[in-house]
Amino acid sequence: MKKTALFLLLTFTFFIHFSLSAQKNIQLLNHIDKASFSTQPGDLNDIWGWVDSLGNEYAIVGAQTGTFIFNVTDPVNPFEVFHEPGMNSIWRDIKTYGNYAYVTTEAQNGLLIIDLNPLPSSTALTTYYYNGPSGYQWSSAHNLYIDERGYVYIFGANRGVKGCIILDINQDPTQPIEVGVIGNWRTHDGMVKGDTLIQAHVNPGIFSFWDVSDPSNPIQLAQQTSPGAFCHNVWTSDDGNRIWTTDEISNGYIAEYNISDLTNITIKDQIQADPGQDVIPHNTHYINDYLVTSYYTYGVVIHDVSNEGNIIEIANYDTSPTYTGDGFFGCWGVYPWLPSGNIIASDIEEGLYILGPNYVRGAYLEGNVTDIANSSPINGADVEIISANVINSTNILGNYQSGCSDSGIYDIVFSHPFYQTDTVFGISLINDSITILNHQLFSLNPVNVVFETNELLSSNVIVGSEVILENNGNTYIGNTDSNGLVSFNNVLPGNYNLFAGSWGYREYCNTVTIQSNLVTPIIIEMELGYQDMFNTDQGWTISGTAPNGVWERGLPVATFVASDTANPARDSYDCGSKAFITGISGGDPSIDDVDLQYTLLTSPIISLNSSSDNRLYFSLWWKNFTGNVLPNDSLVISVNDGLNKESIFYAFPEDNFNWIDTSVLIPNTIDLSSFQIEIQASDWLIFGDNIVEAGFDNFSINKEPVGLNDNYAHKLLVYPNPSNDGYISVDGSVKVNSYKLYDLYGRLIQKSKINNKDQIKLPYKGYFLLEINAENFVETIRLVY
Repeated sequence: MKKTALFLLLTFTFFIHFSLSAQKNIQLLNHIDKASFSTQPGDLNDIWGWVDSLGNEYAIVGAQTGTFIFNVTDPVNPFEVFHEPGMNSIWRDIKTYGNYAYVTTEAQNGLLIIDLNPLPSSTALTTYYYNGPSGYQWSSAHNLYIDERGYVYIFGANRGVKGCIILDINQDPTQPIEVGVIGNWRTHDGMVKGDTLIQAHVNPGIFSFWDVSDPSNPIQLAQQTSPGAFCHNVWTSDDGNRIWTTDEISNGYIAEYNISDLTNITIKDQIQADPGQDVIPHNTHYINDYLVTSYYTYGVVIHDVSNEGNIIEIANYDTSPTYTGDGFFGCWGVYPWLPSGNIIASDIEEGLYILGPNYVRGAYLEGNVTDIANSSPINGADVEIISANVINSTNILGNYQSGCSDSGIYDIVFSHPFYQTDTVFGISLINDSITILNHQLFSLNPVNVVFETNELLSSNVIVGSEVILENNGNTYIGNTDSNGLVSFNNVLPGNYNLFAGSWGYREYCNTVTIQSNLVTPIIIEMELGYQDMFNTDQGWTISGTAPNGVWERGLPVATFVASDTANPARDSYDCGSKAFITGISGGDPSIDDVDLQYTLLTSPIISLNSSSDNRLYFSLWWKNFTGNVLPNDSLVISVNDGLNKESIFYAFPEDNFNWIDTSVLIPNTIDLSSFQIEIQASDWLIFGDNIVEAGFDNFSINKEPVGLNDNYAHKLLVYPNPSNDGYISVDGSVKVNSYKLYDLYGRLIQKSKINNKDQIKLPYKGYFLLEINAENFVETIRLVY
């Protein structure tokens, strides 16, 4: 519930939010609603803090319509001191150096520089704009960082590959001088510790380390894939031995790594906020062995990280209790380093928050879990602190680290799919103290399980379907018989992934819990149609003349060419984890890439109705790197009915696809009653050997999306579609009012008011239906990300 108290103070109206369950160890000191800003800010974005020579504290707030500065020295009486209008953008990021603030935006505004020296005696602040050196300019950027040496690192500028541009502001803070460039990947965010730059790259989902002791000659030191392969933000400990990353995805993790040896980067722990509720982490920051993190829809969260390998949530405050779960709403940024200890936070919809944290150390629980019969360690056992809603798992040695925010008496539950669940009652946990609790479990008895595959909305059984039941420890594979049944004997109880596939049906992907009292058969219903996420074998064939790098169905294994990713680290963002890849042996990419010939992947026979338009959807990975000669190879997707063959999609040497989702129309010029899809990746012998890597995943065929209403097609513009980065712009000659975003099953994902030229962030890769409420009409458009 959200309760609101309203009072008037000077020219500002403040709203105080009360929530019985949405705050812990964080006190609301004040809240400046967006309506109280001197001019309409639109959506807020990032935030930073600054302190003047007299000790006054300021919040510098990025907004859709510009940059605002508030004096927050007295949380009871904050007031706005400055506003710099800017071009409309939902991205602004701020950093300070000395008495200057630097602001990037993805609008065409360049780098804004604000001279803060007059504060607090004068609010007449001078601003400057920088767009890069003459002849090599840029006008927008996603983010920035400024190190202690006076170098500004511009991330994601609209120049080159949108990597990192290094500026020197030591000579004149208002006239930066470009001194270096890193152009390996697009950079989303980053920070510098000493003379080491760490960059976050959402695509290809890694973070990278660079020696910038000489900013004119950055040298890469290492790289690592983040747990969700969508690395959005990084921050280090004060001693530089640990780093934390955020993956900006649903149910994303904060991950902790030990980086004391960059040749052996080791993940130590990872944690979610509100597990299972699709909450998305955004930006994390380190202060005094705590992490202070902004989460969309969940608010500000503080974690205790003083005990390496054991991240514990000790405080939270929900800045937007009207939003929950998935979606890019709520808290954008936090700043925890004000001398007062107060935290300032920006909420996209709600405004500026001033918060008072109570930093406490966690109450730690550690121990070892073993098999009671032979004392062997149990890997993957869950250890749950019941009333604290905290779950952690044992490692390969059976060791676990856990804890909660409050001292108290707790019941601890130990569970594992292959063992009997057991509870230990009355364990005392104390703040800033480690309680050791070792435990042993009894093994479970296996059970027999039967599955039945049926056609959805009919009583027809599906014969010959491949059914796969698997979890981290076990895999069971079989095909259904003439009655549509398949049996798996001696299955160990536990949670499993369940896949079923049969050509001519949409692939089944779900989870199932196997337990001793399970009623079988378990019914699997499959819908008529063509879909293959390649978790099962639906009969695709492989041919060609390439000796290496032939198409393989399996788990992708990352390979690298210099600092770029050749083979992907994971499959596309579909259900399951397998894909077709041109070689998955890992290691040196030149050993198992497509070599000097071609490899051909061919579907089983497809039969479609020629009276309607049909569209092929798929996810594609494509990399072509220099070998003995310049890249000159190709990937071609064709349709072939045995007599007629038409190429419908090409990937060229200059293309660089990191699992793009796309679609193409299947032409009616072939016999649609009987044809096949062919995907050919080629390393052309006549031109010499290059690195050629490809991936194909998330295949489906659907009806052609309905086009725009004839009366309004020329009035409404939605672009780009497909989108490479998940951002869609809406514009046109009619006024746009609001939108609703649905998945292909018609489930509402997000909705909001919207204006012309605004952008919509798609929450994940896939297909969506966008319903736009415009002037005098409602239009539905299919989107691809």
